[in-house]
Amino acid sequence: MDADYELPVAFNLTKASSLEIKQAHKIIEELNRKHPELIEKCETMGADNRCDDTKFIVKLWDKYKIKPVIDII
Repeated sequence: MDADYELPVAFNLTKASSLEIKQAHKIIEELNRKHPELIEKCETMGADNRCDDTKFIVKLWDKYKIKPVIDII
């Protein structure tokens, strides 16, 4: 989601039974392949608690220098 205009930057439609964290990994990788300029400008990524996954957080920070902002209840 773009923070200024609140528009989605990337999305994927799946079945409700699909794990959100698996899709998050796929979306960030696909976005990097298709639009690396967006990834380079990205400072933060907001997500809900279903994306509170160590591998995903490490990937965002170590590989892309994106600060994850994840709601943990």
